[in-house]
Amino acid sequence: MLKDGLLKRITASKVNLQIRPSRCLRMRFYKNSCTGCAEACPPEAILIKDEAIEINDDNCTGCLICAGACVYGCISVNGLDFNALLHDLKAVPYPVLGCAVTADTSNASAPCLGFLSEEYLLSLFALSDRRIIINLSQCRGCNGEVIIDRVNTNIIEASKKLGIDLAERITLALIKEEVDYTPPEVSRRGFFSVLKKMTLQGASEMLKQDSIETEKDPYGAKSLPQTRTLLNKSLLAFPGPIREKMLANYYYTFWGSSDCASCQSCIGMCPTGALMVQDSDMLFNPSLCTGCNLCSEFCIHRAARITKGYYGRDPLIYAMASVSNADLHNTNVYSS
Repeated sequence: MLKDGLLKRITASKVNLQIRPSRCLRMRFYKNSCTGCAEACPPEAILIKDEAIEINDDNCTGCLICAGACVYGCISVNGLDFNALLHDLKAVPYPVLGCAVTADTSNASAPCLGFLSEEYLLSLFALSDRRIIINLSQCRGCNGEVIIDRVNTNIIEASKKLGIDLAERITLALIKEEVDYTPPEVSRRGFFSVLKKMTLQGASEMLKQDSIETEKDPYGAKSLPQTRTLLNKSLLAFPGPIREKMLANYYYTFWGSSDCASCQSCIGMCPTGALMVQDSDMLFNPSLCTGCNLCSEFCIHRAARITKGYYGRDPLIYAMASVSNADLHNTNVYSS
C-alpha cells in the first residue's frame, strides 16, 4: 500500500496533479504490481520502493506524462475539465490547443500537454468536427523533445489500432510559424464574460501553484476516470468498422467460471462499478471497465479473469458476464 510519506512528498511537488490514493491499484490491493506511472516518467521522478511510491521533486519536470499514463484515475491533471476544453476548441473555426507557456496564442490550454494520451487524442479526433492544432512550439525550451515525441507516438499508435490517420485532423505545430492562431471575436458582454473567466482561472492557478491536490475519497466509492468517459463518448461518435476496432483495442471482457463462490469480493474490489449481481447472476458493463484486473487478482477461487477486447453486442450496458470452464488463469487459453 502507499505510505503516509507519499502524501507529504507529493503535496510539496511543483506540478499541478490531482492524486486519488483510493484509485491507485497498489493501494487498493497490496499484491498488485502496477508500475505504469513510474515506467512512463521520462526523468524517472517517480520511484517505487517496496510498498511506497515517491515523487522526487528535484527530478520532476512537470510534464504531466504520468497523468496520461494512469488510466485508472489515480493521477490526473488537477482542475482539468477536458469537456470544457473541447467546448472552447469547438467555439472557433481554427482551434489551437496549447500549454501554460503558449496560452496567449491558444484557444484552450492545459499546464503541459504531456498528458495527451491515446484516449485524449482519440476524443479530440472523434468529438471535434474541425482540424485542431496542438501548439508544441515551445516544448524544446521547456521539456525538450519529450512531449513532442510522446504526443506524436500516441497519435501514431492510436491511428494504427483504429486503421485511421489522426494526423488528418490533429496537427502538431513544432515552431511558431506553424501556429495558425486566430483570437475569438467577442461582443462587449462576451468580453466581460471572458475577463471574469480569466480572472477566476488566474486566481485558481495561483492557489494551485506549487502544490498537488490529494483527494481522499472512500475506497468503496465507484467512479469512472475521465479518460474512460471520453472513450465512451468517442465510441458513439465513430462509425461501425472503427467502433469495432476501438472495442478490440480499448475495451475488455470479464470472464467468470463455475468455481465462483458468489462472495462478491470482485464487486467490492472493482473501483469503477463494472460488476454487479442481479438475481444471482454476475453482470458486467464493458464501458465501466478500465482493465485494471483487480477483480482477478483478488479472487481467491481463481474464478475471474479480464481479457483485452470486447466482442459482445452493447458495450454500454450491463449484461451477463461471459462464462468459461477453462482455467481462467492459463495464459495459453486467454490472452491478457
